[in-house]
Amino acid sequence: MTRRPWIRWSLALAAVCISTASWAGLKAYAPLALNVAKDGTGWASGSPADVRSSADNTEFIGCGVFTSSGSTFAYCSAGHSPAPWLGCTTFDPKMIDAISSLTSDSRIYFTVTNGQTGDCAAFEADTASTYSPKQP
Repeated sequence: MTRRPWIRWSLALAAVCISTASWAGLKAYAPLALNVAKDGTGWASGSPADVRSSADNTEFIGCGVFTSSGSTFAYCSAGHSPAPWLGCTTFDPKMIDAISSLTSDSRIYFTVTNGQTGDCAAFEADTASTYSPKQP
């Protein structure tokens, strides 16, 4: 019996190529997702590009950084105009750095755990080719 290791290697290589090709051009849709409790706590998620191109022209999501002499803070907000919406601010330097890295191709996720103060409790941003680029 003759062994044919090249057949196994060929099949393995073909499987890898096929599975890799199926991911090429993968697209993800990240519409606005919003969960706001009566006490003002909650979370929001979405891609600015997908929210902007939504058929619902009252949706919004975004973050920014504000600096004046001696003070810097970041903020995030998301929702429907006029309501419901969720917003938060942070003075945490690590969160400010993360929020500064956002692009219109990013997906944003933030949480508010204290509705009284409106502090950002967590922030996440991913930028990937799977998210839509912002359209005019």
